[in-house]
Amino acid sequence: MELLGEVMHTTALKDTSAESLRVSIRTFRTMAANKFGEGNINYRRFGFRGMNRLKDEKLLRLGKRVIRTAGILSAELASEGLNAAMMATIESQVAAYDDSIDQQYDAISNRRQQTQERIIAGNAIYKEMMRLRKCRERPLCLYRPCAIQ
Repeated sequence: MELLGEVMHTTALKDTSAESLRVSIRTFRTMAANKFGEGNINYRRFGFRGMNRLKDEKLLRLGKRVIRTAGILSAELASEGLNAAMMATIESQVAAYDDSIDQQYDAISNRRQQTQERIIAGNAIYKEMMRLRKCRERPLCLYRPCAIQ
């Protein structure tokens, strides 16, 4: 149960980090829409379409893409309020989100490994119980070394 709790905890942290990143990306989307319009090629360069449905890796890639594209278009977006602090914020959010994905994968991997170890131990116990059961079926087998291996 502790391992499941760790997976749930890291998943919750990742989901919180993802939502925080989405909020920042929406801010950049609003700036780009106000400056360029949603049909403009510069707006489409950001790749905002379908952002709310993106899975972990694709959202991470979108965050990195927004950073790159905003850096390229920073002069144009400055009139909409883009500044170095906003860029630093989204960069730290992307890094935090990347770390939270890794932590979740590590927790899942650790849980799987521990589960596999429990299965192996359980199988060894079962094998020993079956060996002792076979040994018991023979008279006096428990009182002398058993030939069944």
